[in-house]
Amino acid sequence: MPGPAVKRGAASSSDQRGPNKRGCRSETASAITSSASPDHLSLRDRAEPYRLVTAIFPIDALTPVWKRGTNRSLNVPHQRRLCHAFRRELRRTDLDNALRLTCTQQEVDRMIAELERQGQGRTDWKHRTPGSWPSFMDWMRVNAPRVELMAGHHRVEALKEYLKDQGGAAGERWWLCDVYDQGEWGPPGPGCPLVGRDSRG
Repeated sequence: MPGPAVKRGAASSSDQRGPNKRGCRSETASAITSSASPDHLSLRDRAEPYRLVTAIFPIDALTPVWKRGTNRSLNVPHQRRLCHAFRRELRRTDLDNALRLTCTQQEVDRMIAELERQGQGRTDWKHRTPGSWPSFMDWMRVNAPRVELMAGHHRVEALKEYLKDQGGAAGERWWLCDVYDQGEWGPPGPGCPLVGRDSRG
């Protein structure tokens, strides 16, 4: 089946290095967003209790449209700057550059069950294993709904433009993503760890 090689060393040569929206409230999420001293925690640290998995994701399975709340508008000049930077190098498998997504626990469980049916097994699917990321490239075959893109809209659109300039680059329409439990978050608002103010977009 089509999909990227998930071993870091097997990634394309253009993928080795490159450039780098409102909080989410529920009773369980408030432990993160209302911390007495949140400034010392990164966005990823604050959202970590709600991360389901980190995996290679097809960008065509993502949507910037949120069921609740409103994503920020696409800044075309910023998108073009990112696309230009991608011509020098990409960092799609860099954890610091991972996109942030939300979906349901059930959808992730279905995807993991499919990978296990194919013979892929892990003792802990949530554990981050750099260089050997699980591939969710079959997401749209296993789960019909597209996954909400909370942070990384500009990077996704810049990658699409970059791949178009490269003649399509079959099998390269993917990015490493941190996937969080949609059921734990209310409408996006100021201070949301999944959104934040990511200058990379």
